[in-house]
Amino acid sequence: MRRVAIDVDALHVRLLRVCVGEHGGEEHTRSRRGIDHLERVVAQAREAVSREQRVGLADHRVRQRDGRVHHAAGLASGGVEGGVTRAGRVIDEGQQRVEAFVIVAAMMREDLEESLFRFVEAHADDPQWRRRIQRAFRALLRVALWESRVARRDRVLEELTAAAERWGRFRGPRLARMLGVEPGDARSLGRIQDWEDDLLGVTGHWTIEGEVAGGRCVATKHETSCPFADLAAQDTRICTDLVHRLETATFRAVVPEYRLVPLGRLLSKGDASCTFRHEIPSRASAAQ
Repeated sequence: MRRVAIDVDALHVRLLRVCVGEHGGEEHTRSRRGIDHLERVVAQAREAVSREQRVGLADHRVRQRDGRVHHAAGLASGGVEGGVTRAGRVIDEGQQRVEAFVIVAAMMREDLEESLFRFVEAHADDPQWRRRIQRAFRALLRVALWESRVARRDRVLEELTAAAERWGRFRGPRLARMLGVEPGDARSLGRIQDWEDDLLGVTGHWTIEGEVAGGRCVATKHETSCPFADLAAQDTRICTDLVHRLETATFRAVVPEYRLVPLGRLLSKGDASCTFRHEIPSRASAAQ
C-alpha cells in the first residue's frame, strides 16, 4: 500500500472553506477574510518550517561530511600506525621466538642432546627421515640468519655451533665403531664424513694423498653439492665455524692429533667445491 503525505493545516483550512461556503451575507464575508488570514499564517509557518528544515539539513550534511573526513583521517592514521604496530609486533614475535629457542637450547643438557643424537643416528638410513632432518637443519639455520640480520645478534648461531661440537664429541667414537674406522688411516677416518654427507644430502669425492712430508697422512674430501650452500652463502661462518668445529670435534674424539685444515674453498663462497683436508699422524710417525 502506498503511503500519502497529508498537510494537516491545509486540510483544516479547506474544511473551513467548505463549511463557510454554506452560509452567505456579511458573516460569510468576515469568515472568508478570517480564512484568508489563516491561510497566510499557515503558509508563513510552513515556509518558516521549511527554511529551518533546509538549514538543519545543511548543518546535518556538514556534520556528516566532517564526520567522514575525520573518519577517513582516522583510518589513514590508524592504517599507518597499525601497519607500524603490526610490523613491530612481527619483529617482537620473531625476537621472542629466537629468545625462546635460545632458552630451550641452553636448557638442553647431555641427556636430552644424547637422546636427539641417538634418534638422528637411528634414522640416518631412512630416506624420509633424512629429508625431515635436512628440513629441520635448514629451519635452524634460517632462524640463526634471521637473528643475525634483524636482531643483530648471533646467539642462535653460537648455540648451534656449540651443540655441533658436543655432537661431534659424542658421535665420533660411536660412528668409528659402527663404521669400522681404522684410526691410523685418514681415508678410513673419512667414512664418518661420508655417513654425515649421506644424512644431509651432500655429495662429493675423495683424493688420497697418503703420507706427506711432515709425517702426516692426508685425505681430502671435495664436496661438490650441498643443500645448505644457499643459506651458508648468507653467512659463511656456518661453514668456517659451525661445520669446522663439528668435524674437528668428531675426528679428535677418535684421533686426538687430528687436524682439519681451515676451510678456504667453499661452495658458499662461489668455489666449485668445499674442500676438507683431513690430516692425522702417519703410522710411522705415530710409532715413534
